[in-house]
Amino acid sequence: MARKLDGTGCLRLLFARGAHPIAWRAIEASLEKATEIARSWIKTHLATGDCDLENIAHRMNCDKRTLQRRYKRELSCRFSDMVDDVRADVCLPLLESAIFPMQMIAEQLGY
Repeated sequence: MARKLDGTGCLRLLFARGAHPIAWRAIEASLEKATEIARSWIKTHLATGDCDLENIAHRMNCDKRTLQRRYKRELSCRFSDMVDDVRADVCLPLLESAIFPMQMIAEQLGY
């Protein structure tokens, strides 16, 4: 029985078999969009404290291990790494401004 591939999997298979470079650009665009969506969701949910893999998996109606494997396969990272990257992106401007107290910054980062 053949393995069912999602859209990205099909494009990767085509590229592996010598598909035109346009197929590879489509893969990259798809992964960039997925990364952008994931980072945006993380950023909007950091302050609520529910920005963890289990909560997101529950909202997506899938198992957290399944979601973790998809992050690893499609985005080449772990979910926790992406959360840490987003936290750094949010944290640095707040610290550099020297306006906000550490307690408020920590709350905005979900600590």
